[in-house]
Amino acid sequence: MPPVTPATAISVLPLHAAVAAGKVEEVQVWLDVHAPLPSEEGLDREGKSVSTPQWPPRPVSDILGPGSASREPPCDQVGDAADAGPGANEATEDGENPVRPGIQNKHRFAGELARLPSIPKRDSDRSSAGVDGVKRGPVDTRNEHGNTALAVAAALADPAVAAELTALLLEHGASPLVLSSNLTPLHWAAQQGNWAALTTMAKWEGGRAVDARAAETGETPLMAAASAGQLDCCLSLLTAGADPLAVNVDGVGILALVASKVSQGKRSKVRAAVRLALLNAAPQLRVLLLHHEDCGRHISFKPHQESPERISAILAFIAKGATIGSLSADELLVSTEFDQASKEHLLRCHSEEYISVITQLGEQVANTPVAFTPYYQGFKGLPQAKQKKAEFSDTFFSPGTMAAALRAAGGVVHAVESVLKGHSRTAFVCVRPPGHHAGVDGATAGAPSSGFSIVNNAMIGEWSSDVS
Repeated sequence: MPPVTPATAISVLPLHAAVAAGKVEEVQVWLDVHAPLPSEEGLDREGKSVSTPQWPPRPVSDILGPGSASREPPCDQVGDAADAGPGANEATEDGENPVRPGIQNKHRFAGELARLPSIPKRDSDRSSAGVDGVKRGPVDTRNEHGNTALAVAAALADPAVAAELTALLLEHGASPLVLSSNLTPLHWAAQQGNWAALTTMAKWEGGRAVDARAAETGETPLMAAASAGQLDCCLSLLTAGADPLAVNVDGVGILALVASKVSQGKRSKVRAAVRLALLNAAPQLRVLLLHHEDCGRHISFKPHQESPERISAILAFIAKGATIGSLSADELLVSTEFDQASKEHLLRCHSEEYISVITQLGEQVANTPVAFTPYYQGFKGLPQAKQKKAEFSDTFFSPGTMAAALRAAGGVVHAVESVLKGHSRTAFVCVRPPGHHAGVDGATAGAPSSGFSIVNNAMIGEWSSDVS
């Protein structure tokens, strides 16, 4: 049984029924009658009149020649139906006023229009997506199922007919922003794989509808296309400017939704193809992986669980995943191009005194690593009896420690800014020494040490997000 869509739900409304049946000529006739296009005669490119009515109007005899003066209304009575003679206010069978609308009413209406402010017209101003207070146009009327004709067209099984009817409805003022069953017409076209129809709607008003949200889930048309495994539709939306980093109401992004609505039999193959294409078309979807050789310069006494081998082991594991296929190389954007943290960065969460102490220590320390915890405790005046014994210290300071610490914090700053600016979906900063145990002045209050940490990378990054 085919899925229920706006195109498969039977409607009694003539326009919706004709669209569902793919009857292009019937749709054209209906639109010409109920939603005609604005006349281009006498209008410039912006829809403004290019002629100014002559006042007082020229005598009819000047236009039609001698003998026509009897057909000419007095100049002081033009526009006044009460003085137009017997029967002036009587309407004909079709409801039109018989008092020469081509001459008399023309000037009256021109005068009324001249007093109105000039408002730039858009196609959507004749539909529900127009300016506030504009009544929805007839072309955007919902049927008994809550669907617009444009949604019906977008969901048609025949892509060619869907494209033709979509373009026709848009031309007559249909809006791709009107929801049908909680989805926009772009969502329906994306689900059905109607690429041409979707591409046409994505260009509407410079792409204004390309990231429209579904009412309940908050999903974008790009998410709908990805969920249905419609690769061409995904690429079309990205080309039109769709945001690949958008998330739904549950905070779920596009990559997690890929092929979620594809049958189990072919889901794995579709998921792999669509995911790869998305990562290549939108590199910001990749995970930013940052590492730097400076981080290997921080040395502790061996054996020690926080050693340079930690980074090499992680990178080797990632490389192995790419080799055996458990982690595609296209998933990652690996970079070593990022700066060290500056003093201004450190001042976001460390005292001036602490920064001065670690800077001087970095310049003075010899090849033998210094047990950092008792060193700083002694600097702060803690009696030696209460200082942590050097042989039990878990945090050390070597000649390369300061460079490693600054590079590690700089990597976090770079990663946070990259994600916030939309350059990356997320980031993994593979650096050392770690930083989340470092306090304003080294070890946090009451802590026996700073837990392998020199500067607090995590807090510096958090401040980066606030500043950004």
